[in-house]
Amino acid sequence: FCDGRLAGAVGQAAATDYMSCNMYNPGGPPTGYWGRFYRGPVALVGGPKLGGAAYSIMAAQRSMPCEDGFQGIFGIAFKQLDLAFPYEGL
Repeated sequence: FCDGRLAGAVGQAAATDYMSCNMYNPGGPPTGYWGRFYRGPVALVGGPKLGGAAYSIMAAQRSMPCEDGFQGIFGIAFKQLDLAFPYEGL
């Protein structure tokens, strides 16, 4: 999710000890984000409620789709394409 203020609304109980850090657009202008992973329910507007979803909330981003009605990105994090890093000390 793009809105970093969501972290306060979700609460510390849902926070994990890991963060996501991703860069996209190889060969073009850099785009990416980093943010803590959370675990808990996610309700999709007009869709299902995902009970035990793992998701991240962007703490910082550059050129991500966070404007014009978009509130983040959605996808499946395959093991070889998305890594989790320890969050401690950040």
